[in-house]
Amino acid sequence: MRGLLVAAIAALAVAPVLMPTIAKAATAADQVAEPDKVAIYRESPDTYAGLGLISTQIEGGVLDQAPGGLHIRAGGMLDPNWGVEVRLARGFWHERQKVGDARVQIDIDHLAGFYLTRRWDFAVPVIEIPMVKGMFVQAQAGVAAAQIKAEIDACDTCPTRVDRNDRTDLSWGLGIGLNVRVPTLPNRVNLSLEYMDYGDKDDIEISAIEAGFQVFF
Repeated sequence: MRGLLVAAIAALAVAPVLMPTIAKAATAADQVAEPDKVAIYRESPDTYAGLGLISTQIEGGVLDQAPGGLHIRAGGMLDPNWGVEVRLARGFWHERQKVGDARVQIDIDHLAGFYLTRRWDFAVPVIEIPMVKGMFVQAQAGVAAAQIKAEIDACDTCPTRVDRNDRTDLSWGLGIGLNVRVPTLPNRVNLSLEYMDYGDKDDIEISAIEAGFQVFF
């Protein structure tokens, strides 16, 4: 009994000395077992993709039509102001125009463009709009390739003649937009309205009003 009592007193005396060492060893073991977890969070994502409506104006000679369709776009910001963007569009609705005795229908068969963009962000002036975190103006300049399809009915009983015109020209645009936060969506969203000029070639000018949205990720 005396031996056990002496051993217990000795253990109590040594414990305060050993406890820090044991705790340090346990912490080191935990660090080895579970490596540090690094959370990656991008406060200002710089890549985006979007979808929108396009209403084109095709003018040349006696032609003056406004076919429309959809566009998709994707791009990235090189810094807060400068970026690059790719656009693809296709016509889905059209109108017919009578030229002499013939009826002519013009469509955007497809359109593709590559642009350098410049963006200016600023706060919403005067009033506060719910979910709107700011506004921006964006300009773009680049090159666009388009194919225009013309369907020509020379008479009621004549077969329809289809002509296609391929063109590549310089292109530019200017637009304004809103930077919004959707409560159920963690990504930043932009809403935009733009005027785009797709060039004037072979006496045919193509321009468009485009409205859409872009999601950053």
